[in-house]
Amino acid sequence: MTRFAVAVLALLAGCCLAQHGHDPFSGSGCNCSAFCEGSCAINASKPSKRTMYRMTPLDVDGVADKNTGDAPGDTSYVIERRTAAFDCRKDPGSFQCANLVVKGDDPDSTDLVIEFQVENDGQWGPYLYCNPLDDKHPERPWNCSTSLPNGPGPPPHYPESCAATYDGYATFCSADKPDSVVAGVTLGGCCAAAAAAHAQSYAYHTSNSSCELHAHFRFNLFACADGVLGLLKGPPGPPTCQCPRVFASVGRENLTASGSHGGGGRGGAGGEWYSLPHQGMCAPGGGVGDGSGCSWSVVGKPHAVNASCVYDRIDAHVEAANATGFAPCPKNAGGGGGLNRTSDCYSECYSHTTDQMSPTDLTAPWKSAFGGKHPCPTVDIPSQRALAALAR
Repeated sequence: MTRFAVAVLALLAGCCLAQHGHDPFSGSGCNCSAFCEGSCAINASKPSKRTMYRMTPLDVDGVADKNTGDAPGDTSYVIERRTAAFDCRKDPGSFQCANLVVKGDDPDSTDLVIEFQVENDGQWGPYLYCNPLDDKHPERPWNCSTSLPNGPGPPPHYPESCAATYDGYATFCSADKPDSVVAGVTLGGCCAAAAAAHAQSYAYHTSNSSCELHAHFRFNLFACADGVLGLLKGPPGPPTCQCPRVFASVGRENLTASGSHGGGGRGGAGGEWYSLPHQGMCAPGGGVGDGSGCSWSVVGKPHAVNASCVYDRIDAHVEAANATGFAPCPKNAGGGGGLNRTSDCYSECYSHTTDQMSPTDLTAPWKSAFGGKHPCPTVDIPSQRALAALAR
């Protein structure tokens, strides 16, 4: 996750636009009241052990109050980060970059991806957003909450015709290539054009009165002074489920079912993300089913590799899938021969190529990084104290 916070924009960035109308209980036969009473769970399963991954800074090696993901879920996150990476290099002060904890797309990054075996009770709850309390010090305490904070509101004098159809966000732009562009229009005209085209979102630039229309909204955003982002309004979501059981259960989000963060459609590998709140963690020496009511524990020894190795595996796989498309993109300076993965050309081709690849194909390099004939080299985890307290 992963992360993550995932994410999102980037989930670890802890920002910004809440998902519209997503009900974590949808299709599960459960609802918030019944869940809080303990009479059901979200698609409950038998207790099991699952392989979960966490992309993390070097000095943040535990999983309590953290987000994790399975292999497809974390692959979706990596792809989402890569398609927006060039914007972070252009504007490192933007909301999705300045406070970003995970930066594994930098070849010099010291971030790790840690593979954990997590035993869970199968009583799944809503997915929680877990982030550091202080973005500048991720080694300090983290916290899990039921929602991401909302970003800034619409610009002053946001047209009523826009507000009827689109939620507006000031100083936001989209990093994705638009499906079409309308020139020389007002903000109200942009909203009207977006509605007529059945666009999920628009990005309006006040500096040149241009309107970018996007058929899909993919969270690849960056801060820009002249931008206004419009996000198509969905049906109002249910009230956030808040009760002690929510914060004592392993949260799970199926990215395909929720339609979020590259969920196996355009440019995503699907998969699942998990949240592991400390309230549900089993005591040292204990475990799921020991009568304490705990919901999860780490079992066995975690396995860590450098995040840069995982990113490189995925990038190389995507490049090989569309060698012709990447051929015109700039190469690295100094005669290294490799592609400049920070160029606009690379980012655009990467996004287009991953849109065309299947979830199975996208996930293949992640699995090879942790297994297969040539896995990424195992690295030591600097601090074992947090892990020793979890493992049994």
